[in-house]
Amino acid sequence: MVSIPFVGDIIKEVGETVRQAIPDADKRMEIEAQLQTLEYELLQGQLEVNKQEAASASLFVAGWRPFIGWTCGGALAYTWIVAPVMKVTFKLVELPIIDPSQIYPIVTAMLGVAGMRTYEKVKGVATSLAPPAPKETPKKGWFR
Repeated sequence: MVSIPFVGDIIKEVGETVRQAIPDADKRMEIEAQLQTLEYELLQGQLEVNKQEAASASLFVAGWRPFIGWTCGGALAYTWIVAPVMKVTFKLVELPIIDPSQIYPIVTAMLGVAGMRTYEKVKGVATSLAPPAPKETPKKGWFR
């Protein structure tokens, strides 16, 4: 099960302590089941928060993910395209350097989430928070 950082680690550590401290197997299994239920409920709560953020009309609530995506994309474009072209074209010796190793983990995580979303859509199991868009009626004439 995927865990929320820190909280999931705490639950895991408590589970390890329970396994070592409680000799009765039935009681231990009962406590472990309660810990798994707790972690599941925490994850469900986080999913609800994510849904509310995504559905928000506020740019400051729903816009932070696209902002991170565009910022990382801009930084990578600068690093791999803009800076080298400017260096060659204008014979610039020094340009500010953005360390891509600090950007890659963020981009990789965002692409991983997008990749899983695409996989869900391909497999036909994707869910949508928004109602399906109405189908447009075909327009007649030159401009369609």
